[in-house]
Amino acid sequence: MLLMTLPGTPAIQYDEEIIQTQDNEINSTVALFNVLRHTRAREEALLYGNFTFLPFNTSSNSTLSSPPPHPILAFLRSWACVKFLVLLNVGPEFHALDPAWIQDLPETGVFITSTGMDRIGLTSLYMLELQPHEAVVIRLQAGSSS
Repeated sequence: MLLMTLPGTPAIQYDEEIIQTQDNEINSTVALFNVLRHTRAREEALLYGNFTFLPFNTSSNSTLSSPPPHPILAFLRSWACVKFLVLLNVGPEFHALDPAWIQDLPETGVFITSTGMDRIGLTSLYMLELQPHEAVVIRLQAGSSS
């Protein structure tokens, strides 16, 4: 997902035999790649857009005696009024988005894709919970800021 959402031109090589394999995990990976490839081809925000790293604050979830939680990698890709939010949970825990963290973002968005290929439709950022090791791409809804 990072190759297709970070600035620059992705360089990807794959073997044609992978496409013909019946393994569900490989098929899911190919489906994710295809969604990202098609979205990137038609969205200027993912092709040429500005990249804004969003520091994800998880300090409220940890105590001094426990190790810090695994980070969430979050960034925006934007072009004109179109914005895509990319979130990657690199850890083994579930993570809900902190309302204080998302206060400068629109409240709602539409799932473009997720690593599990199981997220579709409209979502509220206030209700979003990332699964362990999950990545999502959300097209933010203009004009829905709180």
